[in-house]
Amino acid sequence: MGSAVVEVTNLRFRYAGSSEYVLRGLDLTVSSGELVIVTGPTGSGKTTLCRVLTGLIPKLYRGELTGWVRVAGLSPVDAVRAGKVTYVGPNPEEQFLFPTVDEELRSYGVDEDAVKEVLTSLGLEALRSSVIFKLSMGEKQRVALAAAIARAPDLLILDEAIALIDEPYLTAVLDHVVKLGRQGSTVLLVTKAPHIIRRLAEVGARLILIVGGAVKVVGDARALLTTSAVDAHPFLVGLRNITVPGYSVAWEVVQCRAS
Repeated sequence: MGSAVVEVTNLRFRYAGSSEYVLRGLDLTVSSGELVIVTGPTGSGKTTLCRVLTGLIPKLYRGELTGWVRVAGLSPVDAVRAGKVTYVGPNPEEQFLFPTVDEELRSYGVDEDAVKEVLTSLGLEALRSSVIFKLSMGEKQRVALAAAIARAPDLLILDEAIALIDEPYLTAVLDHVVKLGRQGSTVLLVTKAPHIIRRLAEVGARLILIVGGAVKVVGDARALLTTSAVDAHPFLVGLRNITVPGYSVAWEVVQCRAS
C-alpha cells in the first residue's frame, strides 16, 4: 500500500444557517493507488465530504468546519490548485471550462495519446470538435469523465458521476478507473448503485460506509458483500441482498427509490 493521499481526522461540518452537523467526527485514510467505494444513505454526508476534499467547503459552501484534512499532503485548496485532485459530479454542465470537447480534454496539458485513448474507448472520437452544450446529457457526462480520466490526477473523485452512462461505455469507464489505480492514482467513487458496487467489488475495491456523518464500516468490498454478519449495518445488509447472486430485481428497485 502506498502513502496516504487522503487524511481526515475528526472532521465536523455544518452549513451556515443550520444547527445540524452533516459531518460528525468523520475519520478516513486512503492510500495511493486505492480504489474506494464510498456509499451510504441519502443525507449521510458523502457529497459534503467530497466538497471538503475539493476545497469547495469552506470556499464556496460556508459553514463551521473543524478537524484535520490533507489531500496529497496539502490542504484541499492547495491540492486542487496543484492539479492533484479532479472532481466529477452528477451534473457535468457545472464543471466544463471550455466550449468544445477537444479543448476540454486538452486542458491542463494532457498528453495527446491519453486524449486519443479515452476518446476512443468512450465513443467520443466523432464528437471531438463538437460544442459541448449541444451534446446530450449522456454525452456530456462521458466528456466530463474522459477529461478527468485523461488527467490521471493523484486523486480522482467521482460523485454519482456515472449515473447516465450506459453499456458499453460503463465498462470502459470502470476499466479506466481500475487502470488509473494500477498506475498509482487514487479513486473515490461515490455511489449507491448496486450494479456498480458489485462490479467494483469484483476488482478488489475497498468499501467505506458513511452513515450520519461518520464512517461506520470499512473493509474489502467483496468480503463485506458476501459474508453474513449478525451485527452488520442495515444499509450494508440491503446492499448484500441485492449484489449477491439471486437477488430480487423488484426489491432492488424499491430499495433504490427508498434511499
